[in-house]
Amino acid sequence: SLGGNVALNLKNGALKGISLGEKLREAKNMFKANTGTQNQAADKSQKTDFTEMSVSFQLANGVARSNDLSLKSPLIRVGGDGAIDIGRSVLDYTVRASVVGTSSGQGGRDLSELHGVTIPVHLTGTFDAPAWQIDWSAAAKDALKSKVGNELKGKVDDKLKQQLDKSGLSDKLNDKVDTKKAKDALKGLFK
Repeated sequence: SLGGNVALNLKNGALKGISLGEKLREAKNMFKANTGTQNQAADKSQKTDFTEMSVSFQLANGVARSNDLSLKSPLIRVGGDGAIDIGRSVLDYTVRASVVGTSSGQGGRDLSELHGVTIPVHLTGTFDAPAWQIDWSAAAKDALKSKVGNELKGKVDDKLKQQLDKSGLSDKLNDKVDTKKAKDALKGLFK
């Protein structure tokens, strides 16, 4: 039986079968229209390009388990965990894609609204006929949580600024800080 440990580190490659960038572009509209899940077969013409990918597997009895997938591209970050049964050629893996950047001309404006939102994609099936399922309900909850968190942070920042301005403390703090001296002091710490 197959056992041991495997670690992969890849640069400038692609995952075939799904374009996570395209699916993220569809996400905004899907949040409104779909609160459940969506099953689709992998499309061999689709792919997700990446600049870096790393993952390690622990192999036991022909099953590779992983909990540290890391995939990076200029637009998205992907993490994931799951199992791949090598002997039966079956996978059961969940990846979580998050928008980290935008790309004008490639849906960047729409994707900027999803910045920081995580979209879970469950990959299942055989190596010859993989399928994927997006959990739109979980993605919508994450989007709502992110939006509420950003709104609360903005309100707290506004209140803090109002209080500092009201007390005159903001001006006093600005007067006491000499930017050049502060930079020089920081440089001294890192020599």
